[in-house]
Amino acid sequence: LELREKPKSIIIIGGGYVAAEYSHFFSSIGTKVTIIQRSERLLPHEEPEISELLMKEMSKKTNIFTGFEAVEVKKKGKEKIVVIKNRKDGSLTELSAEALFLAAGRVPNSDLLKPENTGVELDERGYIKVNEYLETSKENIWAFGDAIGKQMFKHVANYEAEVAWHNATHDHRVPMDYSAAPHAVFTHPQIASVGLKEAEAKSLGYKVFVGKAFYKDTAIGAAMGEPEGFVKVIVEESGKILGAHIIGPWASVLIQEIVNVMNAKEGSFASIVRSMHIHPALSEVVQNAFASLYEA
Repeated sequence: LELREKPKSIIIIGGGYVAAEYSHFFSSIGTKVTIIQRSERLLPHEEPEISELLMKEMSKKTNIFTGFEAVEVKKKGKEKIVVIKNRKDGSLTELSAEALFLAAGRVPNSDLLKPENTGVELDERGYIKVNEYLETSKENIWAFGDAIGKQMFKHVANYEAEVAWHNATHDHRVPMDYSAAPHAVFTHPQIASVGLKEAEAKSLGYKVFVGKAFYKDTAIGAAMGEPEGFVKVIVEESGKILGAHIIGPWASVLIQEIVNVMNAKEGSFASIVRSMHIHPALSEVVQNAFASLYEA
């Protein structure tokens, strides 16, 4: 963020949300970008098919090394040299770039607050420990946002702040619920997700039904030339929505209809299918994904 000139080339170490978004930004302004990702895929916390499509699209403008880790960084003149190791066979490769960006995850710095002087406990990772009402181990001290290490997104922190304020100032407390907390990744293509992934839902014992629809099968999606973007939805036997995952234009906007239904009393996908959707509009791809469940 302190750069004053566009680097000709940059190496980004990491393959999560921050790495993906900055890779998109730098490649869009003409910088040659190389990503070094320790995991076997980008965005390992997303659905595998979403990671796969993002990798395919980003590879058109970016050099991506998955399954590699940086083992040495050095400087040679004005260039940064990064030595990476193949995690499968141990072979080493040397890469160089004008700039280096470390996006390998976040760690808490709660020690700067000296919580031991307050009686506020930390968890094993170093984040401030809170209960379901966002109260710490010390009565009348509350915490929220990145400091508690739950879901580290600005909109989640905003919501947590409202819950913490309510519980600190009212006798009737409300628990913090993350089951319908959405997030988006502002890459090209854009990504948005909410709730459980398919494998997670199955591991929790749900009888899962999966629906899917492609942008290209809607009138506006076809007109936009979106051949591979899709919406994937996970629903349990009762019709309750467990999760949804989108990759394609305006994914961060399309996910909101699903979030709202998940927060409703019944949380059933039927209301989305039965609701009239504007034609031609991208929202039809969401409706189609849930409608496909009737065909399954």
